[in-house]
Order: sequence, then structure tokens, then C-alpha cells
Amino acid sequence: MTFIPFHNANDIGDRFLALLSKHDIHPPKGSSFENELLSLTDLIEVMKQPDRASGMREIFLLRAAAGLHDFAAKVLSVEPLPEFTKFLPHLRLISETKIAAASLSQNTCSPYNDDTARKMVELYMGCLAAHVGTEVDLDSPTAAKGDNPDVIFNATPVISGSTQPDERWALAIKTISTKQGQTIFERIKDGAAQIDDPKCLAQKGMIVINAKNALDHDALSFETFLSLEDAKAALSDQLDALTESANDERPQSEWN
Repeated sequence: MTFIPFHNANDIGDRFLALLSKHDIHPPKGSSFENELLSLTDLIEVMKQPDRASGMREIFLLRAAAGLHDFAAKVLSVEPLPEFTKFLPHLRLISETKIAAASLSQNTCSPYNDDTARKMVELYMGCLAAHVGTEVDLDSPTAAKGDNPDVIFNATPVISGSTQPDERWALAIKTISTKQGQTIFERIKDGAAQIDDPKCLAQKGMIVINAKNALDHDALSFETFLSLEDAKAALSDQLDALTESANDERPQSEWN
């Protein structure tokens, strides 16, 4: 997928709100969902009049708007697909906020009890899977027992230019909120068990670690980077540190 330029933000926001309204999905008044949905409009106004926001407010506004813009664009990209109805149960969580601070964005930390945010990353990954496969299916966001992979889809492998039969893939998505290596390893182990379980009909699988709650977002937000590559390198360094903590002094037998 490609970057969605910010000058499309107003259109993205309007189309996303129209999509929610079409399916009778409305964020509760005063919820963080409502604030996130308003952030794009606020940021557009700030871009027109920069003196309307500065300092911390500007940083938090940029963060909220960027997260919502990215999330909305991913969802809109799969709306035309026949399996889009499989995505609606996750979207309907927007109308059923369990806690006031529940969020859509995947670029900020969320509270420990924000189960909705963890479900939204399943929707986010489902949108990505839809661009590399077909027949995407998401585990129920309200009746999941925790023993099934979160996203399952068909992928068509190509070997030496020759198209092979479809393979069913499973994604077990684990959101971490710690830098402790043993805990991260245990979450990976949980995901592997879901994929290997006889009830999982996928032939192949991948464990996806959602690290948004384990990152130092302020270190990234308050730094001034000279280029996009420098910013990406700073993020990669944090992710590498999480990987290294999970692998620190761990014998290969445990991974096997």
C-alpha cells in the first residue's frame, strides 16, 4: 500500500464518517472516538492558521489526526470488497465504547483496559491482509474465546513464476505493553499455540506483535528529525530493542 497524502485528509474524514453513518455506527458523545474523528478537521484548520495550535497541543493533535487518517484510509480501501461485512462487527465497537479513553489510532499508547483498541488492530491487520489475499475472515470481536487466530485469509503463492494452489494463512495478533523479554516471548508462544491448534484450519501462520503500547512515543514525537529515514530509524531502534529483549540469553530450543 502507498502513503495517503495529507491533502486528502478532509475527503478521507468525510468518507469515513459517511461509511460509519451508512452502517448506523455513531461514536458516543464526549468519547475519545468522537475527539479522534474531530482531530482531522481541527488539524486542517491549524494548517490554514498555524497559530491556532502550538507546543503540546500541536503534538497531540498531529498524533491523533495522523492515527485516525491512517486507520480510516485502511478501512475505506477495503469497503468495496465482498467480505467487507466481516469487518463490520469490529467497526461497530465504535458505538459501544467500554471506556472513555478507547481509541482507534494505532500510533499511540492505550490504557491497559482498552480492549477496543486491541480489537481495532485486528481490523487494521485485516485491511492489510485484504490487499495480499482473499476470503479474509476476522475472529469475533465480542465472542472470541482467545484460542483462535485473529485474522485468516487465502494467499496465492507464486514459485518461479508459476502460480500455486491457494494457502490458508492465519495471523495471531498480540498487543504488548511491556519491554520485559520474558513477557514478550510468552505472548509469541501464545500466538504460536493458537496457530498450531487443531481447530485452526490454516496451513501457515504468522504471529504479529503490536508494539504500540511498548514504545516511547514521546521520544519520537518530541525529537526533530532531519528526514523521514531518520525518523523511521529511530522507530526501528526501539523495535529492535524489544526483539532483543525477547531473545536475550534464550536458547534456540525455546524458539523451536
